[in-house]
Amino acid sequence: MKVGIFYNSISNPAKFSNKVMLMDNFKAGVLLHGDEVIEYHGNQLPDQKLDLGFVLGYTLEENFRKKIINILKEQGTPSVFVDSNILHYARKEHEWHRYSLNSVYPDTGTYFFTDLDRTKWDRFSAWHNAPLKPWRTDGKHILVLAQRPKGFNMFTDQDTWLEKTIAGIKQYSDRPIMVRMHPGDGTRFKQIEKLQKRYGKTISISEHEGIREALENCWCCVGYASTPNVVSAIEGVPVYVEEVNKSWAKDICFNDLSQIENPPMPDRSEWIHKIANIHWSNDEVTSGRLWDALKVYISLAQK
Repeated sequence: MKVGIFYNSISNPAKFSNKVMLMDNFKAGVLLHGDEVIEYHGNQLPDQKLDLGFVLGYTLEENFRKKIINILKEQGTPSVFVDSNILHYARKEHEWHRYSLNSVYPDTGTYFFTDLDRTKWDRFSAWHNAPLKPWRTDGKHILVLAQRPKGFNMFTDQDTWLEKTIAGIKQYSDRPIMVRMHPGDGTRFKQIEKLQKRYGKTISISEHEGIREALENCWCCVGYASTPNVVSAIEGVPVYVEEVNKSWAKDICFNDLSQIENPPMPDRSEWIHKIANIHWSNDEVTSGRLWDALKVYISLAQK
């Protein structure tokens, strides 16, 4: 098979050597199987028929990476996307990542686990020292999880969503409301200023460095569709999710704010195996195990 590896899907390779490493790792796994690799750098765009394009990550913004994605789609070339590690909050090294075919969303992407490896959660969890905690049945505040306003998991105006959601929470609960802005959101300070002007001291803004600290003494989380919703459930905090079909918390969340004082706490044993199996370690990628799994799906798609 002929695989295009788009190093130029990284916005600033000199700054993000860990992202370059991901491309190198995938390249090594492909070559180990005797398949062909074509590297793309600079302003190179897909210029020939490929069996697969390997792109750093998905985006909805109109940038160079989106141009690569669009051309691959027009050519009918499958794309593999790299996404962040859900347990990165627990251990910061860049050892595990999510990989998916043609989409980064749970309802439309392919994640290469027809048969779940039921030993993977133990390895994945132990490496991060992040066990699945029992559901919490006490707590004080409700934590609202904001996202990057222009992130690929935000399908509505975040300011409008926050206003509607906070009003909905207040309709069913008188618990203190804390809002956690996404730490990677460059506009978060402007958003905080808006929230403080609108709500004054009736809500608080999380100043915690990490999400674990924000979850301490938390009764319930309320989010839209992003990774922290999953983190909440792993840490044992019940979670409401707005856009359930786009969230990996779909199987264990609730979607009705009227349940916020008695949130569902479903069994997570099957769900946690799915969470582990959407991740691949660097060793699994460089050794070709990911590529071996991927080739099966590409071959099926070509028939």
